[in-house]
Parts: sequence; structure tokens; C-alpha cells
Amino acid sequence: MRNPSREAIRAASKRGKLQWMLFQAFSAAVIVGFIAAGTGAQPRQANVKSHSRSDPLASPRILDDGDVGFSTTGEWSHSPKAGFHDDALAAKSGQFNAARWTFNNITPGYRYRVSATWPAGANQATAARYSISAEADANTRWLVGGASVDQTLAPKGSKHAGAVWQDIGEPVLARGTTLSVRLFGSSDETIVADAVRIERIGRWQPPIGIAAPPFGVDESHWAYADREIEYDYGSGPEPYRIGPDGPYTHYVDNTHPQATDINNDFGSPDRPRKTLPFIIPPGSVAEIHGGPYTHNAGGLSFTADASADRPVYVRGTSANRPIIQTTFSIAGRYVIVENLQFDGYQVNLSGRPDHVSLRNLEVRNFDPSGNNNAVNTIGSYLVVYRCRIHHNGDARGGVEHDVHGAKARGDHIWIVDNHMHHNGGDSVQVKGARNDANDAQYIYIGRNVMHDDRENAVDIKGSRNVFVSQNVMYGYRPTRGEGSDGSAVVGAHEKAELGWFLFNEIYDCNRGIRFNEKKVKTRAYVIGNIFHDIDDVAIYARRRCSVYVVNNVVYKSNRGFRAADSDVDCYLFNNIFHDLNFHVAVERPDRSESHHNIYYRPGGRVKIQWGKKTYYGLALFVAATGQGNGSLARDPQLVDPGGNDVRLAEGSPAIDAGADVEDLGELFKSQYGLDIGVDFLGRPRPQGDKVDIGAYEGATDANDLGAFGGGVATRPTPGQ
Repeated sequence: MRNPSREAIRAASKRGKLQWMLFQAFSAAVIVGFIAAGTGAQPRQANVKSHSRSDPLASPRILDDGDVGFSTTGEWSHSPKAGFHDDALAAKSGQFNAARWTFNNITPGYRYRVSATWPAGANQATAARYSISAEADANTRWLVGGASVDQTLAPKGSKHAGAVWQDIGEPVLARGTTLSVRLFGSSDETIVADAVRIERIGRWQPPIGIAAPPFGVDESHWAYADREIEYDYGSGPEPYRIGPDGPYTHYVDNTHPQATDINNDFGSPDRPRKTLPFIIPPGSVAEIHGGPYTHNAGGLSFTADASADRPVYVRGTSANRPIIQTTFSIAGRYVIVENLQFDGYQVNLSGRPDHVSLRNLEVRNFDPSGNNNAVNTIGSYLVVYRCRIHHNGDARGGVEHDVHGAKARGDHIWIVDNHMHHNGGDSVQVKGARNDANDAQYIYIGRNVMHDDRENAVDIKGSRNVFVSQNVMYGYRPTRGEGSDGSAVVGAHEKAELGWFLFNEIYDCNRGIRFNEKKVKTRAYVIGNIFHDIDDVAIYARRRCSVYVVNNVVYKSNRGFRAADSDVDCYLFNNIFHDLNFHVAVERPDRSESHHNIYYRPGGRVKIQWGKKTYYGLALFVAATGQGNGSLARDPQLVDPGGNDVRLAEGSPAIDAGADVEDLGELFKSQYGLDIGVDFLGRPRPQGDKVDIGAYEGATDANDLGAFGGGVATRPTPGQ
């Protein structure tokens, strides 16, 4: 069969009748030369790395008392003719009096400067306390910053919108899509709630050990608002048209009575297109309104051969994410799709595209008859960022029917800062074609919240160089029938060769991380993670692997570590095993090492199996095996393990008691050019004379939240 001519494709695109069958058959073949196809629009060169100050996501935002997003608990009174917009609220410090400013639609992974203003008063609190939390959902919140301010004095800082704003501590790193600022006091003084301001600063910060993608997160269509950048709408180059949500070239609204695709290449607010054009030229911004777009109305699939300096945007508006209930497939390169909802249909990347980014999408209720993926990320240099992917397939079904949240196959794929849950398979499955590791490498899974899927949060099959960093994973239990043993992460099986598991929090699961490789010998590094409330075992090396377990904390669980195969080499050091029934079990320890760990069980004995014998006490273990150098059987003095604060308290025996980890850091840096010589909060190791044992470094100041902020996630207490 011959490839269709460019003229035939152009004509079909204008008529809006190019069939999906042709798209599937020829999208990979006809992508070359599409710059000139379709309407022939040719924008001049755009520097999309430079954000316009008009981008609302990067612009300062203010919440005043009385605005939507502001709330109080307790008894407050108005202070008229004082404060921002001549209004503020006042209350006595106390347990029940608090105020909260909640900012939604936050872009995770960016730093935000948080500041406040207030009218000064002699009788007001000298230590009014602001705390800053980041939130992903009702169950997941991180304390990321805060400071006390003296409200007897006027705020000191920058001036904006007619007020002076004082920073609340250092800029904070956002996680999830909500920032919440809470004001309270600790003495019988008056606290004043006025206005809070946030401002996004700098570029997106990747998770620890993960490279930043070269395309797909920082770019904004607002770069095209520069009047020197032009686009040809058919009558010669001109500045981009600017609407309420920024520059656009194509306007689509299937609900408008005048909508048509006939003789209407671009559409406008008065006469929109009904669908996307099949071919979208470089530099285009296709803005989608209306909806839902249903299957009967035809698909919304397209192809675009764009470039880094002239990417294509296909987007709903910031205020309205249209619902897509039809085929949606993307082919091409340098494309960003954002602000859309997919209900009952998948997002498909066709023909192994490259440099495609999916941002701020919701993908739900995709339930095909066979195994499939809600987001089919197959290609090179792909990004899935700030998406919510949930309730695809049956997460509670008794029959195995894999519908994964996202499938990662190809090279250089980022799945970062998403919320993924209740999917019928895994949140993320990594797998090369026929389990070929060459077909799935440099896969970055970072800073996501994943929970309550039928199988696993992350399942890694044929692949190499997979990075799982700073995720929160919870709610995994054995399934009825086949499918899952309740592991949050299957770190290796079916020819997975090399993985790094860094600074994750895993809890409320049957198992934490399981390595189950049969066909090749996996190399895995489990570094700086926190495990708690695990029913069976936190780290399980079931079959062939060399696994390094370093600077982790396992607490409030059944078992800490288990190696159950003769072909397992394990290296355990600088870990804290706290409040466990069984601390470590290495069943065939010929090529294994254990040293500089802390073992503790309140009111009970240390329990370590090494080979065929179990030792009830660290001293017995050391004397019999020669292992355990530098290890301790003492209370590690964690700040509040019952409240999931496992930072080291002042005087902890874990401080300066660890083994050197410089070799691991140098190995990672030599291979990937990045520094992982940090603790769970991103602080450099060591902070003192030597490395500390556990996930955190250094004695803890209650206000020290580190470079990355937040520590473990917490389940918010009502009213807090």
C-alpha cells in the first residue's frame, strides 16, 4: 500500500473527513514534511523557554480574609478600616482559634514564596505562628514551611498591590496541587488574620536523582504573547490572537451553534471549529472549549511535527477542562496537551512520538474489555506531569484484568508529580517490548502519590535504569484471585536489570518493595526510604538480585528485610529497624553483608535470621557470624514514631554512627551526573563528622524542613 500524498492529506484535513484508520496506518510515515501540510501556517521563531509575565500560573496570587479559600475556626471579630483592603480579622490565641488560606491549582515541583501582611498593633501577638502545608488529597499532606512573626510590628518586605508583604520563612517546594497557610498562636495574645500572598519562583525542581526533562514542564503557551512572535492565520504573519486564557491559533467549541469545520481552518470565539484539525502546524495553540466531545462526533486525534522553539499546544483553558469521551491519539513531536478530562477513553501516543508532554489531565473510567493502559506512554522524551489518573478498570475485581494507569515503554520517560489511584492494574507499569531492557530505559517515576490500585503502585519488568524517587505509595493488599501479593513496588521481574529506589515513603501495604527476578540478575539500590505499617515485609529480595539497602527506616511493621534465595547478594548498612516483630532474615547469606544498623523493639528482643539460624539479640548475632560491625541494639530516639516523625532527636545514638556512603554517591554521579548524597529532606550528608544512620541526617530542629521540605506525608487531623 502506498503512502498517501501530501495533497490528499491536506484536502482530507480541510474537509475534516480523514479517517482514524488512515491515522493509525500512516501517522508514523507521513510525519516528515507536515510543517508545510494543513493550513500552511508558519510562525516565526519563538523562544518558549521565556515565560510571559501574564502566565497566571507564574503570577503572584493573593487571598484576603473573606475571599473564597479563606476559613477560620473559633471566635473571630472584624477589624474594620485596618489591613489589606481595609479589613482584617482578630482573635485570641488559643487551641480553637486558627485561620487558613487555601490556594488551589498549584503547580507541584516549583518553589513558592509565601508572604503575609497584617495591620500592626501594640496588643497583638509577638509570636504569631504561620505553618505552610502542601496537599495532594484528603489523606496526604506535607508540612513544608512556616515561621513566627511579631504582629506588634508592621510587616517588612516587598511592596505589592498597595501592601507590604513579609516572607513566611524561606520559599517552599510545592507537592500536590494545594498550598495551605495556617495562622495560630501559642499564648494569650491577639492574632490578626489579614491577607496571604504566594508567588511561584524559578524553574521546576526534579525529584532527587532524577534529571530534568529537556522539554515538557517549564514551557508555557504564554511565550507566544510576545508581540514580536508572529503566526500566519492565512493572510500573512501577524501577532498571536490573545484571549482570556492567553494566545491561541485554533478555537474549538463543539457546543457553539455556529461551530463548523467547513472552510474554517482556525475557528474563532464567534465561529469555532467543531473538532481539531488532523494536522496541526508548528507554533499552533489549539484551544478547546465546550464538550463533552463524544465518540459519535468523531475522534480528536491529531499529528504535529513541531520543534523545541515552536511547540504545539492542545489545551483546555485553565478555568475549564473540557470532557473528552472519544478517541484521542497524538502523533508527532514537541507537543504539549493540557487541561483536559478524559472520561471512559485512554490517552494514546501513536507511532512512538518524541518530546510529548501531558499536563494537568484527568483520565478516569477507562474500562476496556482486555488488558490496556489509561495513558499509553510509548516513545522517547515523554512527560506525564500534574495529572490525576484514577478508577480505570476495576481496582477491586476478583479476576485479573490489567488496566494500568500509565505504561512506560521507550526511553527517557518522566512520570512526575501526579496523583494515581484505584486503577485495575498498576499505577505505573514499566515494560519493554517482549521484556527487552533496551526498549524501556531511563524511566523516571518521581514525586507521585499512588494508592489503592488492584496490583501495585509501580511494576518494573524488562528494563534498565529505572528511577523511583520521592513517591508516596500506600493502600496495597493481596487481591482476590491472581494479580498481586500486596506489594507497593515490584522492583524487578521479567528481565529488569537495574533500578534505583530513592527517598520514597511506603506504608499501609502488605509488602513494600519486592524483587522477584528469575531470568537475569537484577542490581537494585534501595536508599533513604521510609517504610511503616507494613503487614508482611518492607523489603523482600525473593529471587536473583544484588540489592543495596542503605539509610532506610522501617518501623511499626512485621518484618524489615528478607532475602529468600541463594542467588541474592544483599548489603545492609545505615538502616534503622524499629518496632518490628522480625528485624532481618537472610536465608542464604554467603555473599551478603550487614553492618552499622540500629535494631530496636520496645519491650522485646532483636530478632535476626542469618542462614539457617535465628539470633535473639544483636550480641549473639555478631559473635556467631562476624557480621554487624558498628550496629546497635538501642532506642534510636526518633522524634515521634507513633506520629510518623522519624527524624533523629537530639542525642540520638544514630548521629555520626553510620558507615561512609561516599562510594554510592560517586557511583551514581559517575553514571548519571546527579548528586544523591543527601537525606530524606534533601540535606547534604554528612551534616556532622560522620554519616548518620537512618533516612534523616542530623539532630532535628522542629522548624528544620530541609531543602525539599515536608518529611513523610501525614493524614490531616480535622481542623488542623
